[in-house]
Amino acid sequence: MTEKREKADRRFQDIKAMYDNGMTISEIGRHYGISKQRVSQLFHERNIVLRSSIPDSEIVRIADPELVSKAFGIAYWTARSRLKKLGYTFARKPHPRHKWSKERIEALWKDYESGLTQKQLGEKHGVHQTIISYILRREGFPTRLRGRKKGANV
Repeated sequence: MTEKREKADRRFQDIKAMYDNGMTISEIGRHYGISKQRVSQLFHERNIVLRSSIPDSEIVRIADPELVSKAFGIAYWTARSRLKKLGYTFARKPHPRHKWSKERIEALWKDYESGLTQKQLGEKHGVHQTIISYILRREGFPTRLRGRKKGANV
């Protein structure tokens, strides 16, 4: 074997070891300064099946993106994407800023009923007006129309 070929084989053994230790082909590509497509090509040239080639039946059997990602050593979003393609749906998690206690929401409503605007409520609670609007609508509270109040001096 030529020296150049031996060097390439040693490099591939290192790449394979990194892959077996959980690195993605993108991370390996960045490490060696080559594209992820080239890393994938190196595996295919040697008939090595990549982790993304996991059968759908195995992914469906687990059906939880977090568990799938851990079981097969793939990224969470890759597992979630594969499950979505197979017809699974996922509920959106509310943003932490939108998780308000019932007491805080009641206080917000009392302030709103007393005449404060959504913008003023946002400033008071340290959030943007759109968050206040979202919370009021989510909780089913009727909101006021924008603009001047009837009878206001022009």
